[in-house]
Amino acid sequence: MAKKRNNKKIPPSSVKCLLWSSETGQALVLWKPNGKDQLSPDLPGGSPEGREKVRATLAREALEETGIALGDTIFPCREREGRVLFVGQVALNGLQLRLSEEHHGAMLVPLGQVSDLFKKSPWHTLVVAAVEDIMKNRIPMAA
Repeated sequence: MAKKRNNKKIPPSSVKCLLWSSETGQALVLWKPNGKDQLSPDLPGGSPEGREKVRATLAREALEETGIALGDTIFPCREREGRVLFVGQVALNGLQLRLSEEHHGAMLVPLGQVSDLFKKSPWHTLVVAAVEDIMKNRIPMAA
């Protein structure tokens, strides 16, 4: 997943996960302050610490930011400019989130509307591709 330069792997600068439910057709979107007295959409994730593996980063960040323990149902979807987006299928109905202090809210959004929320985000292209992959059944389904 990480690019190579001179035979050395360059870890991604950021990893995030689009968490969605096949039961509801919705995805989890977090909201965080953007420094302009507004909230911007976000997905669970963050930056690797030290030599932390990408999946370990994602698991740690998702647990810290939402209280969701990610299992084996997350799949790498797309990578671009040091960002890696995973897709994870979770049961979102009745989920009790424990948001971190960095997020000021969360909502479930119909999958077809998620991309619109990220139009001004550097994650937009990756989110568009991930949603398309989900809708065209190119993402493995959870057992």
